[in-house]
Amino acid sequence: MKNFKDTLLLPKSPVDMKANLPTLEPKIIERWQKQCLYDEMRKLRKGAPIFLLHDGPPYANGEIHMGHALNKTLKDIVVRFKSLTGYDTPFVPGWDCHGLPIEHNVMKEMGASAAGMNQIEVRKRCREFAKRFIDIQRKGFIRLGCIGKWSDPYLTMDPLFEGRIIEAFRELANKGFIYRGQKPIHWCPECRTALAASTAEAEYANHVSDSVIVLFPSTEKKDSGILIWTTTPWTLPANLAVAVRPDLKYVEVEVGGKVFLLAEALLEKVASECGWNNYKIVGENLGQNLEGKEFRHPFLDRTIKVILGDFITTDQGTGVVHIAPGHGLEDYIVGLKYGLKVFAPVDEAGRFTEEAGVFPGMNVFKANKEIIKLLEEKKVLLHSQKLEHQYPHCWRCKGPVIFRATPQWFMKIDHALSNKKTLREFALESAEKVQWIPNWGKDRFVGSVRERPDWCLSRQRAWGVPIPTLICPSCGETVIDNKTMEWAVELAKSGRLDEWFDETIKVSKKCPKCNEDLRRERDILDVWFDSGVSWYSAGVFDGGSRKEGEPPVADLYLEGSDQHRGWFQSSLWPSLAIRESVPYKAVLTHGFMLDGEGRAMHKSAGNVIAPDEIMSKYGADIIRLWVASENYREDLRLSLSILDQIADSYRKIRNTWRFLAANIKGLPKDFDIPIEKRPLLDQWMIAKLNKFLTEVRRSYENYAFHEVYRSVVEFSTNDLSSFYLDVIKDRLYCDSEDSLSRMSAQLTCREVLSAFLRVMAPILCFSTDEVWERAELNFKSPSVHLTDWPQAELIDENILNQMETALEDRKLILKAIEDERIAGRIKSSQMAEVEGNFKTKDLELLKLICQVAEIRSGEKLTVSVTSKEKCPRCWRHLELTEGLCERCLSTVKSLEKK
Repeated sequence: MKNFKDTLLLPKSPVDMKANLPTLEPKIIERWQKQCLYDEMRKLRKGAPIFLLHDGPPYANGEIHMGHALNKTLKDIVVRFKSLTGYDTPFVPGWDCHGLPIEHNVMKEMGASAAGMNQIEVRKRCREFAKRFIDIQRKGFIRLGCIGKWSDPYLTMDPLFEGRIIEAFRELANKGFIYRGQKPIHWCPECRTALAASTAEAEYANHVSDSVIVLFPSTEKKDSGILIWTTTPWTLPANLAVAVRPDLKYVEVEVGGKVFLLAEALLEKVASECGWNNYKIVGENLGQNLEGKEFRHPFLDRTIKVILGDFITTDQGTGVVHIAPGHGLEDYIVGLKYGLKVFAPVDEAGRFTEEAGVFPGMNVFKANKEIIKLLEEKKVLLHSQKLEHQYPHCWRCKGPVIFRATPQWFMKIDHALSNKKTLREFALESAEKVQWIPNWGKDRFVGSVRERPDWCLSRQRAWGVPIPTLICPSCGETVIDNKTMEWAVELAKSGRLDEWFDETIKVSKKCPKCNEDLRRERDILDVWFDSGVSWYSAGVFDGGSRKEGEPPVADLYLEGSDQHRGWFQSSLWPSLAIRESVPYKAVLTHGFMLDGEGRAMHKSAGNVIAPDEIMSKYGADIIRLWVASENYREDLRLSLSILDQIADSYRKIRNTWRFLAANIKGLPKDFDIPIEKRPLLDQWMIAKLNKFLTEVRRSYENYAFHEVYRSVVEFSTNDLSSFYLDVIKDRLYCDSEDSLSRMSAQLTCREVLSAFLRVMAPILCFSTDEVWERAELNFKSPSVHLTDWPQAELIDENILNQMETALEDRKLILKAIEDERIAGRIKSSQMAEVEGNFKTKDLELLKLICQVAEIRSGEKLTVSVTSKEKCPRCWRHLELTEGLCERCLSTVKSLEKK
């Protein structure tokens, strides 16, 4: 038999079967850098509407991890999509350069020599450390394919940026938002610095505490007293009062000749815990009637009084709270009302001072055990047990924190604005105008805003922007004046901010209160303030995208869900206070990284997968496709087996592109056929493409990238690979090269490929650009990222409905043929003649899409083997002439003439 292989138009794809992404992607990055792709994307959209995605700055500390990769990939998908859809999309990446994470690592690197370093030396080392990791992280983000102004990012340690931080502080100070006060705040004894409870600096985690019920003996009656409950026995040396709720009923309970006072609502629970088998109520009173009654401290020579507090609950305890104004915010607030001293006999390392009266120099957590022993000795401990509960921990060292009253700088949250509303009220009102994605983000944000105290701005560290104020070391008077703040701005912007910490440069001003020499404040600003005023700082939004003198409002902030009480708030407060507007129009949050079993990723658990590891094995596009495949609004699971599944999906998509690219070769770039004049199957494909483009754009606009992924996989697998591309192979391979039917299929494939690549460009940024460069598309753009989003034409619903009917018939026919094949009566669909009562009236269309020898109308569905011969060139069963079907004979003779 003659071999007709050389007469067939068998494709050879310009796209390799194996992507080899780990090798390919760095080459594409090199090409992008030569093209100045980011600048070219901006030039292409010059004068277009601007879409600002403001980058929340990661710490310049350590190599990038999968949390970074998730965040930056999501941002990059948004930026690239918005650019394709016609927006000018400046994206300036940033880094948080100051603060404890960097200082902590520097001190660790320096080891024993760190003890002899002064603040200026520490700052120099920290700056070098930050620079080093900015370069490391920048390379990691570029390797992920993230586009942006990497040559000129915003850095919170940049001199101009530091100057703007101080200017923002000055504006807040001049508007009356800044004050210095002594109040209890979260304090980390290990890091020896204040933490902001309302930002992400205090993280709640499981902790085992000592739960105790303690007797405060009566000053009037022997063998009687009031019972308090606490999970922090170490705060008892600082106790100055006990509080009851005014509307609660309290009872006096006689047990074994002793009388105890506690809330009636908790009597049964306390009786059970204390082992009271027989007790009798001998008196009762409302809390409001107990105010002023006196009791003795359980182990110190101190008389304390009963005060009233509305914050007391009956969930647990005794209904009586011991009050230590120096070690609790509620204690502090109620203490102010009663004129109690803000007493905190604990030093910066979390050790008792001499003022405590017991255990001086002992760590407070270790002192719990000793205090419980002391209570037992004094016969005032009624019950003790271990209690596991949620307790605040330092975000940096992960150790438990304490509440400790120290002099700190604060920003007022309930200060009045020019619109007569308080900052808190205005924040709650403004939250209603922001788009929250997902919707529940608003409730989390609003709940945090309602409850937060004043913002503690000061930190007792060296590496950061100094608080530009003066302090009197003699009397503690504070001086906030514009001249000092202006000098600090000048130092910062000229790169001389270290001079603020130079003790040899004296302050010429005298204390207005005691006339002693003032000194510069040594505390630095909270790093959340640094990043919180990034909207205010020049250069963040890459020029041309801001009006003169007016910082813009970002279209989107996109960060992890922990930022509802972190960066989203630290950005909001200064923005509302300074310009009385929110810094963002929309806020989008994603979940956290988990391993394949749903556990948090930790080095200690050995379940961390680093981006470098994944990119070396799979490539960055697989990370990006995984990000798009996940519903990122929840926590995300990742493992090598999950990545294998994503890589398999990628291969299927790539094979579809590969087939399309192979079969459009040779089609003239200017060739066109109106859609209505193409074969019906091609018209259907264009209608499906338009429907796909409409759905995918809607999903992108809604930031529902997992829906984009689902639509892409369905379109690529079901509509293209499994159906349309399979059916048109006969036309593409066997028709003559210049036949209109073949060229119509090629044209349709070219339109599908060019649209498909642009749809996937925001996600598979490397692979789409590779195929775009290699395929014979009718575009002059050197990169898919310098094109426009494919516009969906009007969807022809009639053709979709007509084909849907035919596809329903096809499903039944293929099932019947498969049954015959399994029974051994037929080898392939091309041998089949089918008869049946079909919904579709277009039997030629049905014959084509089922790829059978014949289809006829009949009463019931039957499948038989055709008597027609098999064409040795196209393998279809047809009437043959000279050993070939009519189409193949004509094509071969035409080739022989050539």
